[in-house]
Amino acid sequence: MKAYHFAKDIKNGFIEFFNEISDCKGIVCFDFEDSIAVNISTNFIFERNAHRIRILRSIDELSPFVTFGDFGFRINSVNSEVYHCDIQSLNTLGSVKSVFIPKVESSSDLIRVINDLVVEVHEIIPIIETQKGFDNLTEILSVKDDLFKHIAFGHCDYNLSMGNFPFYHQDSLIYWAWISYLNEECEKAGVGLINSPVLDLDNEGLFQDTLMKCKDYYKVDGQITMCKSQTRSCNSAIDIRQRSFTRNSRLNDLKTMDLIIKQYEQNLLIGKTFAVNPERLIISPQEYMAAINKRGL
Repeated sequence: MKAYHFAKDIKNGFIEFFNEISDCKGIVCFDFEDSIAVNISTNFIFERNAHRIRILRSIDELSPFVTFGDFGFRINSVNSEVYHCDIQSLNTLGSVKSVFIPKVESSSDLIRVINDLVVEVHEIIPIIETQKGFDNLTEILSVKDDLFKHIAFGHCDYNLSMGNFPFYHQDSLIYWAWISYLNEECEKAGVGLINSPVLDLDNEGLFQDTLMKCKDYYKVDGQITMCKSQTRSCNSAIDIRQRSFTRNSRLNDLKTMDLIIKQYEQNLLIGKTFAVNPERLIISPQEYMAAINKRGL
């Protein structure tokens, strides 16, 4: 299973980290996307641009140990105010590995990025993560281009777009019904599917179970990962002993509105839009927003 490992920042020891992910045949990816923010700053556009510049400058400073062609990037959606800045920045690079496009809802979204990117890129990956994207999936998959080899699933944004609360994660039958539909459509189109991240970082049983379930779906050959243990698991034989996990896991424990709101606000990472609680469970801004909406705050 190919791991697309999303990293938060470039810190001391990054080369060792990069080599470890590469040894697991994973791709290190960085996120430029303007994910849901609870309090949108008046300097929002400036902050997004500054973040992208900082990441690209840091990669450039690591030359010749790494090149831009080693990395994947998630840009902002085509409807974002900073989309053009993302495209212009990538087009100045020699090459990039992968470009993820969030919230793709039509074939024209994908075609636009394909046409706007002139940098050498190995793969352009639309992320299906809204109800409209699901509704238009057949049309999106009809695009024919050598760079279009996979779609990715973003289950947090999809839950939010559907008005779900609590969210359905990988420990839910509903989640796998979504994967089944995506897999069927991808099989018809001859396109691969990259599975949405597992947010419970220390729940190795859940992650192993997720990888095992993915084997039931022919077109699922990629997994977004959020920590090194997940990436290592993607490159290893599945450990049957690790597959057992309590069905009432932490994903199910954090189901009440008040608890999600409290845990998110207490554990929000500085400069990020997501929280990681003491049990190493990622609480997404989407689920926090859904809790806020449900609570009527």
